[in-house]
Amino acid sequence: MAAPVRQSAFTIIAPVGGDEASRKELKHQLQRVDPVLNPTPELSFEEFPELHYCSFVLVENGGAPYLAFEGNIDGEVEPFFRGLADRKNWLALFEDIYRNCEAYQEGRLAEYLLAHDVGPGTWYVAFAGRSAAEIRKEATLREKIETFLDADAAALAGLTAPEVRAAVQAEVQRLGLEEWVRDAPVMPFLLRYDRRAFGPVALALAVGLLPATLLLLGAGGVLLLRLRQLEASDSEAPIRWDTTRIQDSEDREDRTDQNHMCSVTRIKDGWLRGFLVRASLTVVGLAHRLYFNRGDLGGIPTIHFARWVILPKSRQLVFFSNFDGSWERYLGDFIEQASIGLNSIWGNTQGYPKTRNLVQGGAEDEERFKAFARNSMQRTRVWYSAYRNITIRNLADNAKLREGLFAELSADETDEWLRLL
Repeated sequence: MAAPVRQSAFTIIAPVGGDEASRKELKHQLQRVDPVLNPTPELSFEEFPELHYCSFVLVENGGAPYLAFEGNIDGEVEPFFRGLADRKNWLALFEDIYRNCEAYQEGRLAEYLLAHDVGPGTWYVAFAGRSAAEIRKEATLREKIETFLDADAAALAGLTAPEVRAAVQAEVQRLGLEEWVRDAPVMPFLLRYDRRAFGPVALALAVGLLPATLLLLGAGGVLLLRLRQLEASDSEAPIRWDTTRIQDSEDREDRTDQNHMCSVTRIKDGWLRGFLVRASLTVVGLAHRLYFNRGDLGGIPTIHFARWVILPKSRQLVFFSNFDGSWERYLGDFIEQASIGLNSIWGNTQGYPKTRNLVQGGAEDEERFKAFARNSMQRTRVWYSAYRNITIRNLADNAKLREGLFAELSADETDEWLRLL
């Protein structure tokens, strides 16, 4: 079986020249490669088969402007940047973009990107180890199987489930795909163990580290008292909708089965707020790696890749997400399924609805929360998805279809496999 693919993420933060002319020229250059609003971009990110998603966002509010270029790839970051710089057309385009940013030197694109990469932050991947190429090929496999079944529907109508599956197997063999289908990637190490192990492992660690656990609980009680004082003194801003920013975002939304968002917020003043954001993000990161690592984050089965990044020497918290469905549904899922996580992170940022005891309140004030979320969103200038019409559910079903095609299945498992089609 093929080895799982190592995935990486980058977040390039490049300060932009302070004059209006530089920002105007930068926006013009970004339009050249925007596949959403520009139906015929000069270059297509499809040239990079290792790329899952990427985006450019120009952040102009909340301080000095900067250009964020973020992406999710198969493999390591440095070779990706080197490969980009080695393509003459791409080098020319990126130099036209980055010469509007501070300290850029001609001919040193890869070095510049590496120097300005602040890393993945707290990073979520729906299906670790699954390459962009595998995802696209599994979608193509489904299309070929469905085309075969539609074309031979009359001949297959009277067959049993095992006979239909045998006919599909024969068609896949005829297409020369059997070897690839059987060579499915191995699950990464942390995915090979059932989630049921998470509770006992966590309990064992808590008991084994009992003195440290008691100390942390005592310190947590002191911190909670201080937090309650801060929460009581928080002011509740009136609900305000930034109509210009909302229109900017809506102009790019719902053009495919997926959407992208970038949110920029500011962590409240004081060491405790900064500590709580970082602690909450640490918990989210661990929960993802050990539990929420099979296509859902906190019970939300629509997020492909997401990340939280606290910018260096700053109190800015930047959030990027690539997700299925509409923005309205996405926020609704967060409120219903993950309000505790929302509150523990963004409850420590300015403008968020008031929280209680860190995790209560907050997002429960739905209208105020949605206004906060919309107002924090930045316009995505460029967004690329390698499989923009494949949802998380599609991706999971396509993988099951491939895994079960030549596997040993019982009668009930065969019926279940056919229901994937």
